[in-house]
Amino acid sequence: PDELNQGPVYRIIYFHVPSAILSLTGFGVGMACSIGYLVTRKATWDAVAEGITEVSLVFATIALITGSIWGRIAWGVWWAWDVRLTSFLVCWLVFAGYLMLRRAIDEPIRRAQLSSVVSVFGTVDGTVYRIKVKTYYDYMWKYYLIRRQNPIRNRNPIQNQNQIRIRNP
Repeated sequence: PDELNQGPVYRIIYFHVPSAILSLTGFGVGMACSIGYLVTRKATWDAVAEGITEVSLVFATIALITGSIWGRIAWGVWWAWDVRLTSFLVCWLVFAGYLMLRRAIDEPIRRAQLSSVVSVFGTVDGTVYRIKVKTYYDYMWKYYLIRRQNPIRNRNPIQNQNQIRIRNP
């Protein structure tokens, strides 16, 4: 169904959110497989981690593109240097680097070891991203409610998806 304020453009969220969730979940499973490789040194774990990470990167790309399309309609810009967007972009760049690293190293054991470490680092970054999203926006809502009591100080509004104004300090 259409959203009250945004109309049919809101339907892109039905692709955006599941893609982001699948990408972060896949990166987590890839990290588990990478840890499995580091512990057991079995090449099967490395192969599964590589496959899962490739698919997860596709979902992350879909999430970035659909989020940008939605942001253009909702915010009027293709990209806003928001903590959520930038953190997810950094996560995407880490895993794109993971795949580039796998293509750059020919020796299988060295490639598997280094890419496993990058996978663990990237998933930790993705986890920090998720924590940032939750804590940052909880903080922002509290900040918004406090600042709303004094609207004279609020000069630089940014609108979110529900057309509720969030104020900058």
